[in-house]
Amino acid sequence: QNAKFLMRSLHSFRIFAQIEKNTRTNERRASMQLKSIGTFMNEIDSDLKRIAQEIECAKKQSTLMAKRERARRYEEARRMRGQVQSEMDNKILSRQQEERRDRVKREKKFY
Repeated sequence: QNAKFLMRSLHSFRIFAQIEKNTRTNERRASMQLKSIGTFMNEIDSDLKRIAQEIECAKKQSTLMAKRERARRYEEARRMRGQVQSEMDNKILSRQQEERRDRVKREKKFY
């Protein structure tokens, strides 16, 4: 009877030890998984920050490029205005010169 009790106790202890071993193994695996999940989350956070910085940089670049394009168009328009104004001035001057020549010719005919 003592042997039976001892065998039952030993069997119960073996089952308890197996359950404890499995529990600890599972806890260890869970801990390792949590650690790898934490690492993965940190990598995602750093990637998101990097992407946000790249987007901000791209926005600044596009703004800068738009400013440069506007400045280029402004300069081109200013140059064209100057060119048109110069052509108009030349036409006016040539018309005035022609009128002067005609006037001088008419005056010479009277004398």
